[in-house]
Amino acid sequence: MNAKNKINPGSGDSTTSIADLELAFDVGHSSIGWAVLQTLKAQPSSLNLLGCGVVTFGADDCLASKRRQHRQQRRHARATRKRIALMEKLLVHL
Repeated sequence: MNAKNKINPGSGDSTTSIADLELAFDVGHSSIGWAVLQTLKAQPSSLNLLGCGVVTFGADDCLASKRRQHRQQRRHARATRKRIALMEKLLVHL
């Protein structure tokens, strides 16, 4: 992807350099938001929004869901083994 074709500065300034641009990201658990901002030289406190968007990930696309499922199975098996061992101790004691 060529960024020059995707971002067109709205101020009409043809001397915009990469140094004038800022990238902002908002990372969530199932999405990433992004924005490209340009600091105006005439007014350093004002920003020009050149582009923004969001990339979302489906629940099945996330690798963490598989890891979470396996961890849940391991914990369930461990808890079952522990209950069986405790029951065995109790029966031996009785």
